[in-house]
Amino acid sequence: MPLVTDDLASIERTKVVEVLGRLRGNKTRAARAQGIDRRKLYRLVEKYGVTPAEYQERAQ
Repeated sequence: MPLVTDDLASIERTKVVEVLGRLRGNKTRAARAQGIDRRKLYRLVEKYGVTPAEYQERAQ
């Protein structure tokens, strides 16, 4: 049985990538849109290994 935390982590990662893509990589605006501070967003990007290539292709 998969862990619920694995599913929550993938949802959180997907949301970070989605919002960054929609806001063309603007981390300040992306953090504000998610209701978190910029430092928290940077930690999430680092934690999940989100690369600019992932959200830049969504912005186009």
